[in-house]
Parts: sequence; C-alpha cells; structure tokens
Amino acid sequence: MEQASKKDAAYWLNNRHEILNANEQKIFKMIDTLRTVPVFKKYISNLEFLVDGYKKFGKVEIGPWFKWISGNELEGMRLRFDLGTTDKFSKRLRLNGYLAYGTNDDRFKSRLAVNYRFPEKSGWSFLLSYNNDLDNGRVRFMEEDITIDNIFSQILRRSGIPQKFLGIMELRAAVTKEWTSGLSSTYSITRSDYETYSPLPKRILIRNGNTDPLINSELMLRFRYAPGERKVVTHRKAIRLKTAAPIMELRMAQGINGLLNGEYTYTKVHVGISQQFRIPRFGKITYNAYAGKIYGDSIPFMLLELHPGNEFYMYNKNGFNLMNRFEYFSDQYIGFQIEHNIEKKLLNLLPFMRKSRIRQFWTLKGVYGDMERQNKKFNRTEFGPYQLRALNTHTYLEYGTGFDNIFGFFRIDFLWRKAPPYPQGFSPTRIQPVQNFGVFGSVRLQF
Repeated sequence: MEQASKKDAAYWLNNRHEILNANEQKIFKMIDTLRTVPVFKKYISNLEFLVDGYKKFGKVEIGPWFKWISGNELEGMRLRFDLGTTDKFSKRLRLNGYLAYGTNDDRFKSRLAVNYRFPEKSGWSFLLSYNNDLDNGRVRFMEEDITIDNIFSQILRRSGIPQKFLGIMELRAAVTKEWTSGLSSTYSITRSDYETYSPLPKRILIRNGNTDPLINSELMLRFRYAPGERKVVTHRKAIRLKTAAPIMELRMAQGINGLLNGEYTYTKVHVGISQQFRIPRFGKITYNAYAGKIYGDSIPFMLLELHPGNEFYMYNKNGFNLMNRFEYFSDQYIGFQIEHNIEKKLLNLLPFMRKSRIRQFWTLKGVYGDMERQNKKFNRTEFGPYQLRALNTHTYLEYGTGFDNIFGFFRIDFLWRKAPPYPQGFSPTRIQPVQNFGVFGSVRLQF
C-alpha cells in the first residue's frame, strides 16, 4: 500500500485485519506517550539524522550529512551542501539540489531537480533536472551506486587505482506512467556535455584536435513490467518491495545529430529480466540476465556500454567488483548475475555454527561483449596511457562465496575474477592495475 505510512491511528483502528489484544493496546499507548516526551523526541530525531542522513526543518531538509565533506585527486577537498523540500511543503511537489566546491580545481558544481507526482490514481509523475558535476565514480546513475563524494570514500577505496572522472553538464526531462498491473513506462529527453580528465583519453583524441566538450542529445523510452510488485512511497523516493514474479525491462534510446546541438546518431536497445524466488529446502535464488546492442559508427566511449566496475571495498551488487571503472566497454553484449543463498545448509554441519543466524551464499557474474571495428578505431582502444579495452568476443567472469546476516546486517564477499586474455603487447600498468581476488563488505538488513 503506497500511503500506508501516512495513515493515522484512527484509520488503523477501523481497518486493521486483526483486533489488538489488551497487551498490544498498552504497548501502542506507551509508544504514543513516549512520542510526546521532549527528550525522547530529540533522541529519535538525532538517531534518524545519523542513520538516514537527513535533517528536517519544517518545509525543508538538509543532508545527507556524509556528503558534506569529502575529497578526491581532482578536486582536493570537496565541500557540498544539499537542500530539499519535505512533505510539509507539498505532498506532490519536491524541489531539491546541491552546491559543491573543489579546493584544488577551484570550480563550483551543482544540481537542481523538480519532481512532481500527480494524484495517486493517475499514475503519472514528472522530473526536470539540471546537473553540472563530475560523475563521482559512477558508470550508471543507479541509486545504489557507490560514489566518491562521501566522507568515507577514501577509507573504502581499493589501493593503487587512480581515480577516473567524467565531467557532465546534463539537462533532462522525463515523464513516467505507472499502471496497477505492474507496467510502467518512462519517456525522456536528455542533453549532455562531456569532459574527460586524465588518465582517461583526452577528448582532443576523439575530436581530431577539437577541444570543445562532447555534446549528445538522446530520446529514451523505457518499459518495465513487475507484476505483483508493491512499493512504499516517501517524499524523497519510492522503495520497491520484492516480488516473486519475473521483472522485465526494455530500454530503447535514439541519439539525434542536430537536436539541441547533439553531435551523434545511434540507436540503443537493451532488454533485461530479473527475479528472486525461493526453492523449498534449498534457499533463495536471485538472478538478472540482460543483453543489448548499440547501432552506430564513431560513437565516443562514454555513450557506449561501459561495463560497471567498482573501485571500493564496499560490495556493489550492480557492478563487477574486481573490474576497474572504464576497463571494458562494448557496443554489443550479453550478461548475467546469479546469487544462491543456501542459508545454513553447510554451516549446520559445524556444531558451533548451528545456533548462529549467519547465512552462506555463492555468486556468479559474467558478461560477453564485442565492438565494431569503427568504434574501436574511433576510441583509440588499447592505445595511450589508459588503455580502454573491448571484450573482443570474450567473457569476463566473477565468482565467489560469502556470508550475510552477520550481527543481523553485515555481509562479506570473497570474490575471484577470470578476465579475457591480454592482447599482444599489453600488460597491466600503474594506471590500470589488476586484482584477481578481493574481499568486500556491505551492510544489508535481512528479513
């Protein structure tokens, strides 16, 4: 139920499926009383700020606090301040943004966004955003991507790997429609200006001597079908609850030369399917399979499929954790991710582990890809100090095992990598080191 968290006690008194017994009523009454105690209210407010990262002041909020101060090799010390509206300002309209400054590059960065949700039954929502910043360690703009602009980033970085950045100035407008059947569609238009920073290839190599930013304009259409999926909507975002049914996705994008000064023409098609389900007595399986193709010649690397790497010791479920960022890219690819949580099947063989709540799992990720000759030549693959690599009809694999539910929320992964053979004359360098084994941690609530 999307509005469940906004219903008051009177509503649940009349609509609860099971009547509360005397003890449960006393507990609810005690909690209601505690909520009126100033010391308790202050304690809860501070705890929410620490965990959630945001602090509300009536109609506005600040945060997340862990992004206020950070640092990286390009900007030096990075200072950032975020401001957004709360549901006291509007239950449908949200305004948010930030201003950031780097002490080394002496440049301001910023983001502004307007989100509007039309009345609940209509299923329509609208987004308009402006972004002028570094990509901050992300290849794909996913909510769960691990970014460098937080106070913990330098502690969690894998050592010996130089940071790599794209500068992006982006204007985006998107409209989303959701149906009660689980089908949703998003229609968007995006204009992006790209800058590259060392050690990535200089844009002068791609533009044949021209030092202007790379400009791209793209129309995108996305369909997602998630039957039975429910979500909890907050003023900041929608939290999707897992469903046992397969979730299917189709994305199509068209780059248009001349639209809003865009310089590239291409067509992208991406399909994917994911699911999480239980096998009686054998635990839980989660999988994701996907494939895509990009049609077009002489397309710069940031517009192709950059296979998502991870340069942190924090496990990223959406990426390849032993792959460096910008290590591999393709214009045609097929990939998969699978995780089998076998729970305590093997751990129960150890007498001292039988009473623990720790669970065991194994994981396997892979991607097969290739690239048209013209795109290889255009992007100077395997050339220069930082050698962008195509998979060249080979498969990149990561496999591992690990344990979760440690102390109820901690997870640890032990991962190995099996990468394609190096081309003749190529070897790992200081700029692009290779790590074939790694240990990664993450925090996840288990239910």
